[in-house]
Amino acid sequence: MQWTWLKLLLRDRGMMLGAWYTSPRIKGFFNRKIKLQRKKILPTAIALHKQMYTAFAEKDTKTLRKICSDGIHTSFMARMEARKKDEKWEWSIVKYNGRPRVVSNRMARLPIDGAALHQAVVKIKTKQQLRRWAGEKELAGSTEKDTVEYLVVQRKIWRWESSEWEVWGTTEESDWEDVKETWTMKMMG
Repeated sequence: MQWTWLKLLLRDRGMMLGAWYTSPRIKGFFNRKIKLQRKKILPTAIALHKQMYTAFAEKDTKTLRKICSDGIHTSFMARMEARKKDEKWEWSIVKYNGRPRVVSNRMARLPIDGAALHQAVVKIKTKQQLRRWAGEKELAGSTEKDTVEYLVVQRKIWRWESSEWEVWGTTEESDWEDVKETWTMKMMG
């Protein structure tokens, strides 16, 4: 398993460096059109995480449209429509349970010159609070809970120009049984 993890890590880093290296030079060898933005991923993902859930709680559809990709945006819209009209929500992070960290950082070149897709997965452990209101009355179902989320953020690169980071969705951590099943299916053809 560690050998597989190392191969995937090297492949991902190689693809990132390959996309960077094949992008046009601006000035000198190291100044390229594609910027890898490794240092920006974590603070950007944390900010998008807060913005996304705050906008969802407040039914701020403009912000959700701006920061979310189509799939998760559609999911949020359906969930907001299912909410009662007079119900208001307040969402907040009570505290972070450990430091958020980037667990995956990948870039894939597309078969069009100057096009690529950059995705990163950030693990965020928090204690979150959701309060629900109908008028002045707080409703039952208001909660405070510990959560572990794997937030997937992405940016698109077109004609060597990067878009802003957006939330692609969330994912779950694979356990050993999932890995074994994937490898078994792969080996069987």
